[in-house]
Amino acid sequence: MAIQKRFKTLIFILLIITSFYFLWVMGLKEILHNYWTRSVQISDLAITKEMHLKKFDAQNTVYGLELEISGSSNRNITLLFGPDKGKYQQEVLLKKGIINYDFSSEWNDQDCFIYLDPSSGAKANLKINYRFYGSTK
Repeated sequence: MAIQKRFKTLIFILLIITSFYFLWVMGLKEILHNYWTRSVQISDLAITKEMHLKKFDAQNTVYGLELEISGSSNRNITLLFGPDKGKYQQEVLLKKGIINYDFSSEWNDQDCFIYLDPSSGAKANLKINYRFYGSTK
């Protein structure tokens, strides 16, 4: 009797662990990952040319940055970004048409400033998802 009870308990524990593993693989990781994600919507490049991206207050030490840019534009757009306003370290050319751009890098600053330098007459509808990777302790 005691062996059967232990065997059932072991099977139950293994089922729970396996269930959590598959939940993690299938989407729980994305749900938790998206908790730290913020979004910026850009529909008028004449108004929105510079953005200030900030980490969450709960994050202390930042060690990485990820940008996901999606949308469309009728002209090429140059994207400049860096840790200080006016001092940009990275430059990316977003080609006209449908835009799907992912950027991930080491990042040690608490903020990120993005400047959009569109070609004249550019019209775009962009969504920028961003997340700072950092510790919460």
